[in-house]
Amino acid sequence: MKVWQLTGGDPQAANAPVERPPDFTGTCRPTGSGVLHVEVLSGVPTGDPSAMFVVEGRGAYELLRREGSGSAWGMRRLVLTLRPRSSPSIPQD
Repeated sequence: MKVWQLTGGDPQAANAPVERPPDFTGTCRPTGSGVLHVEVLSGVPTGDPSAMFVVEGRGAYELLRREGSGSAWGMRRLVLTLRPRSSPSIPQD
């Protein structure tokens, strides 16, 4: 699966089609609670806690936890725990 990382940006950016290569690829282990455990296979996401992740075919997520360390040499595996990003509420008149 492909994952794009968006930092410090507009929450609406997750709704726009991503026209650049993914920041990393990985395998996904969904849970019953909607949280995803993503094992990074190639590429390395930053550790920015405010980053938003757009997961191919699944939508926008935010980082809950980062475990392990990723490197181009594959020294240790890197697993991200992501939760669905809540949509900003729109005030009603």
